[in-house]
Amino acid sequence: MTGKAKPRAARRGGRPRLESPKTHISLRLDAAIVATVKASGKGYTSRVEQVLREAIAAGVFASQETR
Repeated sequence: MTGKAKPRAARRGGRPRLESPKTHISLRLDAAIVATVKASGKGYTSRVEQVLREAIAAGVFASQETR
C-alpha cells in the first residue's frame, strides 16, 4: 500500500434524488388516534399526509392575521 487514497468513483445507480424530499419528524399523538389511523390499513401515513394537505388548503392552519 502506498498510502495514497484512491479517488472516489462517481455516484451511480439508485433512485434519483427528489426535487422536494420528505422530512422525518417526531410527533406525539393520542393512542386512540394512532390506533384508528393504523387500523385503516396499509398506506395510512400517505392518507394522513393527504388529510393534512387538504386542511392546509382549506386554511385550517392559517395564521390569526389571515383568518
